[in-house]
Amino acid sequence: MTIAEPAPDTLAAVEGHVLRNTYRDSVELMRVAAELERLPDIQRAALVMGTPANRAILEEAGLLFRAARDAGPNDLVIAAGGVSEVAVATALERARTLLTSQPTSSAPGASDLPAPRTIAEGLAEQPTSRLAMISLTITKVRMKANTSTSRRIIDALRAGVPPGLQRCR
Repeated sequence: MTIAEPAPDTLAAVEGHVLRNTYRDSVELMRVAAELERLPDIQRAALVMGTPANRAILEEAGLLFRAARDAGPNDLVIAAGGVSEVAVATALERARTLLTSQPTSSAPGASDLPAPRTIAEGLAEQPTSRLAMISLTITKVRMKANTSTSRRIIDALRAGVPPGLQRCR
């Protein structure tokens, strides 16, 4: 998030969107917010998860719009403030476009295929990989932490054995 100082008192328009049960990496959110703030007539922009702490930051920055007040920790909040409603609407549309576009890569061998969504898909795509990045919201972790499947996956990851290759008993 790119909020470094209190919002100016001159925000003529503030609006946003709440995307329920949507998680994005904080680096991606900061990149999108920075791009929105470079748009003409946009003075502040923030993309954050709807945690109580983040809602307090939005309020302090003058970006807490009505629907964001009820956002939960699993909800993505997109907020923009600027000199006109038209500028803010344009910024919010740009945010949605950036969030839905596929990132491009100039890496050799980069694929146009979507990223794997499971460990098994990742192993099928890169069978020699020894590292997996798993991102879950804390609610899902708490909800699933006590299942036997989750315990087997955690044990396998600790042991360095890809769960897709581990035999379930």
